[in-house]
Amino acid sequence: MTTDQLIAVGVINASKTKKKRISSNSNHNSSKWKRELGLLTTNEADINAQLVLSSCHSLVSVDGKLVGDPIELSALMGVEWNFDAKTNTSRPGTWMKEEAALRKAEVELEAMKKNSAQYVEAQKRVSSLQSNLNSVKEKAMRQKRSVRILQRHHFASKLQRMSTVCEVRNHPSRSSVSETCCLVKGSPEVVRTILNEKDVRGVRARTLKYYEIPNSRSAL
Repeated sequence: MTTDQLIAVGVINASKTKKKRISSNSNHNSSKWKRELGLLTTNEADINAQLVLSSCHSLVSVDGKLVGDPIELSALMGVEWNFDAKTNTSRPGTWMKEEAALRKAEVELEAMKKNSAQYVEAQKRVSSLQSNLNSVKEKAMRQKRSVRILQRHHFASKLQRMSTVCEVRNHPSRSSVSETCCLVKGSPEVVRTILNEKDVRGVRARTLKYYEIPNSRSAL
């Protein structure tokens, strides 16, 4: 791979319904095979897949910019969550595009001659973009749902998986406000060995699983 600009094509949510076998003619019709496979846009991922894609990763902040595996960055943007590296916390909502637009406008402003008509207009644009970014961040911060990474177990080629121990707040299908969970992702052939389900189907993509740690405390 020679590019760091990747796009998350979609997700296949877990289902107890047996998937249809892909017909031999589906390769010639992308819409048909996507429909047969149950492929949805990434932002339609179910809540457990959202938790894994937003919080089971190795992303870090460098000079205020989130960096790391392009696949993980693309997945985070695809499910429309954000990750605050300072607090190791993910929340629904995204402002990566807004930050990129602001950085670009600031660079353009610095290259302009001060007090010129173009400079004044560029200043207004930077101010507007900063205001929009603050608004998007404030909206995301009001989200009660969040995932805080407590411990990362980075990907190991021998294990073919990685995991994180996280504090999950306000999971929509849980009665408790806060719980400690283990989020896992890896190759299907390895992850299937630690699943409870007897029949795990899927294409050669990352398999996701969400585990609740019974009677756990929020700090491990």
